[in-house]
Amino acid sequence: MLVLILFIPTDKSNATVPSSQINPELGHIVEIKDTRLYLSSGAVLNLYGIEFPLLHDKQESAKRSSYLHSKLKNSLVRLEDESFVAIGLRRNRYGDYLGNIHIGNIWLQKYLLEKGWARLNGVYPYPVEDLVYLRKIESRAREHKRGIWRQKGYGVKQADSNIKADYRFHLVEGWPQNVVTVGRNTYINFGTDWHRDFTVAIANNRRRHFKTLKVSLKDLIGKKIRVRGWIRPYNGPFMELESWTQIELLDCG
Repeated sequence: MLVLILFIPTDKSNATVPSSQINPELGHIVEIKDTRLYLSSGAVLNLYGIEFPLLHDKQESAKRSSYLHSKLKNSLVRLEDESFVAIGLRRNRYGDYLGNIHIGNIWLQKYLLEKGWARLNGVYPYPVEDLVYLRKIESRAREHKRGIWRQKGYGVKQADSNIKADYRFHLVEGWPQNVVTVGRNTYINFGTDWHRDFTVAIANNRRRHFKTLKVSLKDLIGKKIRVRGWIRPYNGPFMELESWTQIELLDCG
């Protein structure tokens, strides 16, 4: 029988667990494949919300690989999933357990973002408080150019720059010039010429997933925001958003 013991650290910057809450654990790590952690108990945990982009720096790539596949092997794991369960997340469609993964006093998702070895992928849904905190951790790694953030093409692009529609995942920030609904989609245009400028699209049947922003899409006009997702050509460079987790409000005071 799999037993999940939950704990919630009151200070996410120091996710140390009181010894009285440690017993029992989920199990030891047997293997890590991409974002899936296979445990001795038979459970599979998922590093939900992050992904591992390619590291071109061979030395940095070796450090990440060594940490994930050597140092973490046989480590005892705990899962904090109360904030996930509260929004209806416990397991994904593959049966993986979702939540904040802890090894000793290390919050694993936070640590990987701090090192610049991972980035947030904007997956939906996600606990608001956790996501806001992890965005700050990712931003700090990016500012200090750690890991992937030292690599060309991985920084934040400006919406008014010459953005390539290269079918890759990007972070883009800027000031929307207008928001229009045409047919089944709502378009956030970052320039005056939608044939050429960067545009974000949201299917109208997905707009309910943006209520967590607490501002209407129209209210984004003239406010600085950052979006993340895959860019492809459609007139100009084009990004489709699935949920609020792909938008950061940078200037909505």
